Amino acid sequence: MKKLIYDKLKSYSNKSIHDDSDIYSIGLDSLDFVELITELEEKYNIEITDEELLKAKTVKDVIDLVESKVKK
Repeated sequence: MKKLIYDKLKSYSNKSIHDDSDIYSIGLDSLDFVELITELEEKYNIEITDEELLKAKTVKDVIDLVESKVKK
């Protein structure tokens, strides 16, 4: 899962990406972010609320959020 997220993020940016990287500072705009989340929701059959998305500021936040949903 982490690799998928990193691979997808790398497709949007040529910047170095780390767990503590800010989602928007690596080159994603809000549409790209929604596209990424939609892909993850479909792949893992999960639902992420808008409120949860707003709290996800870093790559690690996104990974943790998706992992927590998958484990439920």
